[in-house]
Amino acid sequence: IGCMFATFSTLLALMVLVIVTQFPSRRPKKVSNVAQGPDPKSFLNFEVLWFFANLLVYGMCMSLVENFLFLFLSREFQGVPNFLLGWTVLVMNMFELPVFLYIHKAFACFGLIRMLSFCHYVFALRCVLYSILPRAQPITVLLVEPLHGITFAIMWSCSVEYGKRLAPEGATAKMQTLVTGLYSQLAIGCGSLLWGNLTQEPPKGFGFSTCYVAAAVAAVAWSLVWNLGWLLWRQGKPGESLLRSETGGETAGLSHP
Repeated sequence: IGCMFATFSTLLALMVLVIVTQFPSRRPKKVSNVAQGPDPKSFLNFEVLWFFANLLVYGMCMSLVENFLFLFLSREFQGVPNFLLGWTVLVMNMFELPVFLYIHKAFACFGLIRMLSFCHYVFALRCVLYSILPRAQPITVLLVEPLHGITFAIMWSCSVEYGKRLAPEGATAKMQTLVTGLYSQLAIGCGSLLWGNLTQEPPKGFGFSTCYVAAAVAAVAWSLVWNLGWLLWRQGKPGESLLRSETGGETAGLSHP
């Protein structure tokens, strides 16, 4: 299984590399530089890279929920019926829908960085709740799943919107491809490789409860580091492009990656 995840992550990393270096496709020499698309170096500034870092770290943490929730329920809880697994997905999707419908109103009231940081802490809460659920009552997991509307739907909506605002002129599609690839492909793939080994029962691993607590700690620690990075960057460049994370804007497509 570990080799499978490693191969998956390697191939996805190669895919992201191809997107960065090959899109948009090369044009004939007589076409102007503007028509050839933005300079790849336009993606190599602090704001873009720090935004991408959040997608990578958050996605790796989130993979413990996205890819291992059913395994967690089946392994850790007693007498889990199949219908409960379906209900967990239903509840998660039910709480995603209103977020995707009305999130654009929140963009005008709250900064994107602030909203993404809020997702970090709610994700940490979600993981702690998983670790303390009574194992004899698997149905209690349905009390936790509404948090998916925050930990995924708000996070993804803000990431899509922020990616749109950060995209150089003429590179919106490329930026959205990178956002999707980094989160749903590279980060989730690497996270699957990590948690696939760590969630094994001792002595091979640490078990699910310990891993959920570790993911919660990692999310909070990363949120502090991420916000510190923004603070230091803002002090060095007061009033510059960080405003793109604070002002309202038209919402890009918010479909699930």
